[in-house]
Amino acid sequence: MEYLITKIDDTMKKFFYFIMLLCPVALNAQWQPIGPFGGRVYCLAVSGSNVFAGTIGGGMFLSANNGNSWVAVNNGLTSTNVQCIAISGSNIFAGTYDGGVFLSTNNGGNWTAVNNGLTTKCIYCIGISGSNIFAGTYDGAYLSTDNGTSWVAVNNGLNNNCVSCIGVSGSNIFAGTLEGGVFLSTNNGNSWVAVNNGLPSLTVWCMTISGSNIFVGIGFGVFLSTNNGNSWVASNNGLTTDIIYAFAVSGYSIYTGTEKGVFLSVNNGSSWVALNNGLTTTKVFSLAISGSNIFAGTVGNTNWYGETQLGGVFFSTDNGNNWEAMSNGLSSNDVHCIAKSGSNIFIGSTNIHNMFLSNNSGSNWIPVNNFFILTPFVRGITISDTNIFAATDFGVFLSTDNGSHFVIRNNGLMDSLTYSIAVSGSNIFAGTDWGLYLSSNNGNSWVVVNNGLTSTYSVHCITIDGSKFFAGTGDGSVLISTDNGSNWVAKNNGLTSTIINSIAVCGSIIFAGTNEGIFFSPDNGNYWGTLNNGLTSTIIKSLAVSGSNIFAGTDKGVFLFTNNGNSWVEVNNGLGTVNVFSLIIDGSKIYAGTNGGVWQRPLSEMLGIENMSIDVHYKFYPNPSSDFITIETSAIPTESQLSISNLNGQELITRQITQPKTQLDISSLPNGVYFVRLTSDKTVATGKIIKQ
Repeated sequence: MEYLITKIDDTMKKFFYFIMLLCPVALNAQWQPIGPFGGRVYCLAVSGSNVFAGTIGGGMFLSANNGNSWVAVNNGLTSTNVQCIAISGSNIFAGTYDGGVFLSTNNGGNWTAVNNGLTTKCIYCIGISGSNIFAGTYDGAYLSTDNGTSWVAVNNGLNNNCVSCIGVSGSNIFAGTLEGGVFLSTNNGNSWVAVNNGLPSLTVWCMTISGSNIFVGIGFGVFLSTNNGNSWVASNNGLTTDIIYAFAVSGYSIYTGTEKGVFLSVNNGSSWVALNNGLTTTKVFSLAISGSNIFAGTVGNTNWYGETQLGGVFFSTDNGNNWEAMSNGLSSNDVHCIAKSGSNIFIGSTNIHNMFLSNNSGSNWIPVNNFFILTPFVRGITISDTNIFAATDFGVFLSTDNGSHFVIRNNGLMDSLTYSIAVSGSNIFAGTDWGLYLSSNNGNSWVVVNNGLTSTYSVHCITIDGSKFFAGTGDGSVLISTDNGSNWVAKNNGLTSTIINSIAVCGSIIFAGTNEGIFFSPDNGNYWGTLNNGLTSTIIKSLAVSGSNIFAGTDKGVFLFTNNGNSWVEVNNGLGTVNVFSLIIDGSKIYAGTNGGVWQRPLSEMLGIENMSIDVHYKFYPNPSSDFITIETSAIPTESQLSISNLNGQELITRQITQPKTQLDISSLPNGVYFVRLTSDKTVATGKIIKQ
């Protein structure tokens, strides 16, 4: 649209020159996670002193200190839904729900997709037998003999069943399926035979092998075979549930993770005892053992009484008799909306935990979801004085006591699927699947305010700027009202996207975040131009404004508008999860709601430091390290300072840097993950190291 750019050129030049003066950018500062920690931990694996946790939504996490702290290690993972982990020497394999198999050879520092030959990206399990790697997928089993470089289907006799678990016992390979029971191969997967005699169900969730004993978890509890699967017998004495998710074996001790917590058998499954002291959620999806330490990965849920159990990792040092939550830094909670009032932060989620409150700026979180017996989807939150409104799949809810109790407020709403909510004085606007509604009595009743809407498509976002009201719809329209919502005018000239996700106003400029990038209009929406230079993703989920600075939340992280209006700059350093659903700015900080919880960052780190005047390339090695690391840079500015801090921001080591290569002794540091920061008068560079 060349003529549009020509028409608005002078206005935009002045506007963007003003931005350039006010917002010089630092590219290498850090985001920090603030929770809520925990989530959906589907798999666990141990490699030496490192523990890996695969989550649904948050990706992969690593702990180098027995779970005391976790850091996201997702670089290269294009899917953050990790369903299984397998380790062979220095090779770590991750199977994902929708991205296939990934391989890391550096303790999760980087991941590479290894999917050549796979016809599906849905990986349920990975089993290793010597140099052979088996992947259980949605459409059967695959074998790789070259570390995942290539895969071949090995389904002869499997009938392409969904393979949920794999067990190896010598030359025998067992595959548990979701439709056909257990299969056995004695020839490296070339052919399979069903071995289901005695199994009352052909849906197999998990499997483990202890000596000559094979245990499987099905919808009827635990079953045991002592003869290579030729026959099976129930092994449920002491179990209080039939739903079995996971097994782990340590010597003669067999642990199982179930719908009702952890159970232990020391007599080959003849009897089981519950070991749940300290578990605050009992849905245990994964187990891992490291020496005398046991890790349990759990999945939180909300019961029918509205009570929330937040999942995560639990840790036991006494054979499971007592458990302690160990999820600091780990979060796989989808945060789709954030609202802040004073020190109170409310977040809404579209997974099972629904809504949380922190009354100390993110240090601690408590669930406030007693009304979510009806719905698990919170799409919008707004605060007006002491009133908190939540937009959900079942309409609008109101709390007048800081989230302790919510009541439904749907009188007059023709459609309860509510995407967005906003407040202007005593007026509340709700964007639903069938247009806009207005309430002027705290949600007690609603009236339709769709006059001028070109269709009744869903209203995904509402933004209020003084006397102007903006609404973005699911059919690609931006609607503007100047009379309190009584009438709306579509302003779409130049808009090419079909979905408007977010609208922000900066001075006289309107920005629209869409599924096809960012559009801007300097003339009240009469003309729109694109502004996507520098973006690595055009799926824009949220926008936020701080002064003359524009932030965009995307499925590739957070971007900041800079460089005289010609490009966006990625500002993701330290951000462990890059799918950003929501952004808000409060005072001196920006908050991002992601698929891995809430992250925060001081605005001064991005807006208050001058652009780098020199190009400094740096690396820290070896990483991980147990004694010394070497810091190597391509150029050293004068007065450079190196510091090493823990995950809480406590500075532990400082050193003046005067040479291109400097060796630093870190042997005195406890095992764990640390931030390295190199600063000068014009440069800030950060990195992450692991001490083990």
